Amino acid sequence: MKRKLFAFSCIALLISIDVSVQARNLEDKIVFVSERQGTPEVFLVEGLDGRPFQLTRNLFASWPAISPDGTEVVFVAHGSNIFKLNIATRRIEQLTNNAEQNTRYEQLDWSPDGQKILFIMATSVLEGPKKDLCVMDIKRRQIQHILQPDSPMLIVHPNWSPDSEHIIYYYQSNRRAGISIISDDGNNIVNITPDPFEPVDLLTWSPKRSQIGYIESTVITQPPPPNPLQIYMMNLAKESITALTSGGAEERIPLAWHPDGHKILFAMLNPVGRPGPDWSDIFVMDNNGENIINLTQTPEEEAHASWSPDGEKIVFDRLVKKGEAIGDFESAIFVMEADGQNPQRLTFEPGLNLAPVWSPDGNKIAFLSYRNDVSRIHTMDINGQDVQQITHHGRELDGPPIWSPDGKWIAFMSGDAQVDWEQVVDWGLYVTDPQGRHENLITRLKLTHLSGLGWFRPAWAPDSQHLIYAVEEQNSAGLMKIRIDEKVPTPLKTDELINWSSPVWSPEGGNLLFSAREAREPIEPIYLGTEHTMYLMNLDTAQKHAFLLPRTSGKKYWDLSRLVWGPDGAQLILSGRERDSLGEERRDPRRESDRETSLYLIDLDTETVTLWMEDARQADWVRPGFVYAVDAAGKRITTWGELKKPEKP
Repeated sequence: MKRKLFAFSCIALLISIDVSVQARNLEDKIVFVSERQGTPEVFLVEGLDGRPFQLTRNLFASWPAISPDGTEVVFVAHGSNIFKLNIATRRIEQLTNNAEQNTRYEQLDWSPDGQKILFIMATSVLEGPKKDLCVMDIKRRQIQHILQPDSPMLIVHPNWSPDSEHIIYYYQSNRRAGISIISDDGNNIVNITPDPFEPVDLLTWSPKRSQIGYIESTVITQPPPPNPLQIYMMNLAKESITALTSGGAEERIPLAWHPDGHKILFAMLNPVGRPGPDWSDIFVMDNNGENIINLTQTPEEEAHASWSPDGEKIVFDRLVKKGEAIGDFESAIFVMEADGQNPQRLTFEPGLNLAPVWSPDGNKIAFLSYRNDVSRIHTMDINGQDVQQITHHGRELDGPPIWSPDGKWIAFMSGDAQVDWEQVVDWGLYVTDPQGRHENLITRLKLTHLSGLGWFRPAWAPDSQHLIYAVEEQNSAGLMKIRIDEKVPTPLKTDELINWSSPVWSPEGGNLLFSAREAREPIEPIYLGTEHTMYLMNLDTAQKHAFLLPRTSGKKYWDLSRLVWGPDGAQLILSGRERDSLGEERRDPRRESDRETSLYLIDLDTETVTLWMEDARQADWVRPGFVYAVDAAGKRITTWGELKKPEKP
């Protein structure tokens, strides 16, 4: 079942005109809760370097949310009612009249258009706490229950989309969990995460509209996840290496360079044991690593892909379910448009048909067909007809084929299977003509292990005379270059990298793509506890970027309560505390009531987390970037993004 995508409406830009200096300072306002005066109250600070001052007294306040224009704050007092406070006059209005002692309000969020507030209404019933997702029209004081689960369901971390028309939230029931989006009238619920999904601690929508941030926690009893394979580009003349991808827990594998050299196909896999589903998709990005787009977006696994010579189509393989039994699947070859649309199946033979590559003249596709525990290279027409087997040797396995640019040869690795990791196996680099009549051994390999047959693939130079391949032998490891009419390979410089694989030569011949891991010293095992990972998800592509929230020292654990985005989308404020163990909070022995909750500043560009303010929690950062700035008469005149642009001389 395909992952559902959600389309978001865009806010129209209005004409930009001059506004007051005061309007430009809106983004400096942050509200939070602190107990520094003995009771939990709302405080305001203007700027990250400003001095906090108290807004409420003796109200036992919680969950403050600041209006988009920075003039008012809504909050919960004594847990039982919602109030609104004017920052300038300190005038307080009561928005709810809750006479029920078993009902509480929490997790307030002010809509970007300033018209509504979002909150959770928690009611104690015999079956346990019942939580409804509610929206209030501030002027009319009308409350609408937009989500009222019939069965017990946890609903947390709701917040508005930038257009004030949708709400994102995390849900968890006995059977399912994930992130969903609902319209502000309660209709059209869309689940945007695969099932099953790891528990989420916090969730927040970015000012960039197409991106959300959330934090997952996983119990780890062993060393951190392995350093993932990333995509690097090597300048062959200078032998200088540049990383095109970085961060995240996924492994990235280059697949093919676009014929014009401007774009790159690659596969992204989630390594075993990491959060997220066990699948891989095919992505495309610019040749500098930017503008990444998911082309396949399916729960099935796609692992290999190749462009047609004109760059208008892509051939790829996909695991296809045959029945309901576990492991009852086969791999088939598909073709789709270059933008990922209109996928059509080409192979219907049982077994595994994978690793397709387009011929230079555009008339044939070479691929692997894996049957009866052996793999052999086949060719077929681009419509899936006239399938021909072209390798007929006695070895057990062939690796993925790659067509030479002049169309005369197909290169591939081939050898015997491996029984265990300690065994050294005999393999070789071979070339054959497209009809399979003339097979030539280029060089022999003594491999220490087969690191994924799917990526065990050589790369042709544009001159059709040289090959580059990745190898981990007994006495050498790295990337090797060899001329097909010679027998001695030449090693390429690979800096402090390990686990090289999947080389891809650029069309003009000056650059080489490959995957590798950074060599690093062994890391000591992590103590049993909760390790939190910060994720940024692109809602259009479902691509995730991740980095770990660091431990401050020793056996410390994060206990988190709120995550809020700054107005420019480059920083977030995290509300949390440290624990010495899974069930015991850090406390200052000098202060019995000290909760040791602090606010941390997350910088996305540098991926750093720094302590910003102690004895504070549940911060909300004014987000004028979501809405229009207004003049004195209340007329909308421009977006905040327009205000941020430098003035023309």
